[in-house]
Parts: sequence; structure tokens; C-alpha cells
Amino acid sequence: MSFPFSLFLLKLSIIQKLLGFTAVKPIVTVYSFLQERGALNVLSDKYIETATHEIIPKKTTSREAIQREIKKKERAVKLISKKYSREGVSEDELVNCLYSIGEYHWFAAIIFNIFSHH
Repeated sequence: MSFPFSLFLLKLSIIQKLLGFTAVKPIVTVYSFLQERGALNVLSDKYIETATHEIIPKKTTSREAIQREIKKKERAVKLISKKYSREGVSEDELVNCLYSIGEYHWFAAIIFNIFSHH
């Protein structure tokens, strides 16, 4: 551990003691969020792949084909969020979870493409 980083941690510790609270919060993942609410079955739904896959158009993909994929994905998200929403987990929260997984897939695909071409 570097000296500047050690000083940073020491300052952070002192500030937290002065303020009486910590600004650090545990990371909430989609999995932990759904697990807390007893809704992990969302991840096993038969439409989960459709609802969360990335849509990365190729040069040869038509605009209509992209629009069809987007509509198909939106229908799957709506279907899953309606099916599993209940007290403790709202439809909007489920939509956010599904979009979060989809964003991760999109990001991973982009990174993979960047590094696989170099």
C-alpha cells in the first residue's frame, strides 16, 4: 500500500469519526436485491435472455430488424416485470433490474469487441 493511499485512509477514518457516520454503503447487486425480496425466480424465467440481451447492430442490420429486436426485448421486460411484481418488489424495480442486467451485457460485449480486435 502506498504512503499517499495510507494517508487517505487515515483521513477518511478521522472524518468518519468526526461526522459520526460512514459514507460507505454496501454494493447492491441485482442478485442481492432480488434475493432480499425473495424474487430470485425472475432470473430463471424463460424470457430472461430476451429481456436482457444486448442489441448491437451490425452494418448489415436493417433499421426494421433493429426495431423488431427492441420491441421483442421491451415485451419480454414488460411480461417478466408484470409476472413477478408483488408486495416487496414493484414492477418498476424489476424493470430496473432487467435493464441493469442488459446494460451489463451490452458493456461486456462492447469491451469484448474492443479487445478482440486489437
